[in-house]
Amino acid sequence: AKYLEEQGFKVEVKPVRDLHSINQKAGVPDALEGCHTSFIDGYVVIGHVPVDAIRKLLAERPKIVGISIPGMASMPANLPGMPGIRFKPVAIYEITTDGSPSKIFMTVP
Repeated sequence: AKYLEEQGFKVEVKPVRDLHSINQKAGVPDALEGCHTSFIDGYVVIGHVPVDAIRKLLAERPKIVGISIPGMASMPANLPGMPGIRFKPVAIYEITTDGSPSKIFMTVP
């Protein structure tokens, strides 16, 4: 939340007990769930997604549910809120509206 606020977004934090149910209601498939769920201007954003990807999403306005860096246990280093050095690119996936296989929305080097 702090990262998004620092980037100019208005943030309201709502702690929940069952993130899986929130994700299901939002149309996020199990394979694309992550450690955080954000709702930004009609889109779902899952995980430690950099603001560049969020801004691209909002500028392009694709017909998708949202974007995701999936995974609870393996959160990539050197993304917002994650310390360390990243040694390989990280894929950000589209969350499709029809349940079709996800494509890569963009890659963070």
